[in-house]
Amino acid sequence: MRILVISDLLPPRMLGGFELACLNLSRGLRDAGHDVLILTTPTDRQPAEAESGVDRALNLRELYGVVGLRDTQLAKFQVHESRISNQTNSLIVLDRIASFRPDHVVMFNLVGIGGLGIIDTVNLTGTPWTLNLGDNVPGELLLDAPPEVVNVYSPAGNDIFSTGQYAIVSQTLADEVVSTGVTLGRHEIIPRGVLYPDIERTRPYRDGGHTRFVAAGVLSPHKGVDIMIDAAADLVDSGVGNFSLELYGGGLIDHYTEMIRERNLAGHVFVKGRVSQADLFAVHARSDAFLFPTWEREPGASAPFEAASAGCVPIMTANCGPAERMVHGIHALKIERNAQSLGHEMRRVISGEVDLELMFDAGRRLAHGDLSFSLSVERLSNLIKSAAPSTSAVLDFDEIAKEVIRKDTSAMGALYTTFFNPTHDEDHPEDATMDEHRDPTAPVNIVAPSSVWSRMTSAPVRVARRVLRPLVEEQLLAPRATLAEQARSNRKAQESIDARNAALVERELAADAREGEIRSLIEGMKKDLLATNLRVTHIEETDKDA
Repeated sequence: MRILVISDLLPPRMLGGFELACLNLSRGLRDAGHDVLILTTPTDRQPAEAESGVDRALNLRELYGVVGLRDTQLAKFQVHESRISNQTNSLIVLDRIASFRPDHVVMFNLVGIGGLGIIDTVNLTGTPWTLNLGDNVPGELLLDAPPEVVNVYSPAGNDIFSTGQYAIVSQTLADEVVSTGVTLGRHEIIPRGVLYPDIERTRPYRDGGHTRFVAAGVLSPHKGVDIMIDAAADLVDSGVGNFSLELYGGGLIDHYTEMIRERNLAGHVFVKGRVSQADLFAVHARSDAFLFPTWEREPGASAPFEAASAGCVPIMTANCGPAERMVHGIHALKIERNAQSLGHEMRRVISGEVDLELMFDAGRRLAHGDLSFSLSVERLSNLIKSAAPSTSAVLDFDEIAKEVIRKDTSAMGALYTTFFNPTHDEDHPEDATMDEHRDPTAPVNIVAPSSVWSRMTSAPVRVARRVLRPLVEEQLLAPRATLAEQARSNRKAQESIDARNAALVERELAADAREGEIRSLIEGMKKDLLATNLRVTHIEETDKDA
């Protein structure tokens, strides 16, 4: 089959796993006999090897936030071209469909290149497509988009996302996409798979009594870097010092380097920066455990699977996406997402309580079994082949191009009408008609009373006030005292009420926090059960085939 792959980024220009997955799976499909062309954006870095079948013609707008734009109107247009429609990119996609004539289009991350317009362009040609999801791309494309704009591409009763099919890395992600209101077409859960399942250990576990922990990914709070540093600091403070933690990846490098210095962890925690995927596997092969206290909505990162295949046992958030595939105590150690829980499992590894060799064997079997890269490619290939073939009708690409331009123009017009109508001020509608009948050139007549006359007419009043004021003041003393006492009583009552309300709020917050902990615990248990069932199913299917 001829397969056109579309991605916002491709190594060496990348953010993380999404781009690596695009490159690796595209190569896997090519090795499986498919003719693959990757359409992506330019890079200013030299690729590690000669690129074949890569077309870097698309242009990239912002990815996940416009930084440094003071003009909010300009920012909205930038976001529109990033997520909704970039006419140039849509026409480039149309041109490649016309010249390459793909049987199928596989799309990865479309944020930054006008994803909604690209999907619509593919639909206009009748080419079947698969969206390979490692994150909630549909939700990102629709984020904060005005309904009037979205309706250009997805009118009521014709959901643009229901026209294709999906390869999704986890059930967690599938549930999240549906929860955003997106109607998924046919979909299948296909993890990314472990690319190098046969990496051999190069160091004995806890060699010399020293435990080596490692973490890899974007260095940011949502990946749990702060939690790792807190856990390491707690261990050191409690007298446990025979360990090290190496942090690999880009992101907030300077921030975490300074945090490590401030926490006096320079001899235990080290920021290593970016390394290649192959080099990271070598790091896993000489480390003891892989720390992965990522956020709970982590869709389906392959990092813990890869680490486990090299014997670097994952210590991971119990209810994140990858937890669906690993069983606690067999393939990984699962934790609540906090420094105390992480530190507890780190201490168990350091003390030798955890049988790392046994977990290495289980991780290696997982990497060769239902999480093997070859099986992921096979599943994706079968999903692509199962799609209805494209229409055999002769396409008029000029007419399709006109429709692409018409829709892009309509969407941009809807955006302008929604955000930038300059003829109406909703906050001050009365300003437009205020004094509309007054002649602005007419003089304004201001009459000021004579100060002399005013003083003469007010003299008797001033005399009466001097005589009566002491009598009135005496009569007001008792009522004023009563009112002051009542005010003090009211203040005390209000303070008591405020204190009770604060206590109630504190109790409600504590109850909410506990409810959240229980909910996370239940979700973690569900994912562990799902992982167990998936392993049983895979073993049964393997035995049946044998």
